[in-house]
Amino acid sequence: NIWWSSLAAVVSIFTYVGAALTIVIISDLPVNFWESFKVQVASSFTNKLLPSGLGGAATNVQFLRKTVGHTTLKASSLKAIVRNFSF
Repeated sequence: NIWWSSLAAVVSIFTYVGAALTIVIISDLPVNFWESFKVQVASSFTNKLLPSGLGGAATNVQFLRKTVGHTTLKASSLKAIVRNFSF
């Protein structure tokens, strides 16, 4: 049914919104929500390439390092905190 499929697609978008908001809220440096949202969508694809969520974690850490300006240690720590929120 097309309606159930549409509902499932809309509800799945909320997981990306939640993950993006978590990074925006937890980061002590300013993070653009839409950039973070796009990174979360990209992370869902990189998670398919590497096992156990490592692709998404690496994508997020690189985003926090290169775009936001965090150090590697701080970016990794922030991703670990986000991982604990299960997004």
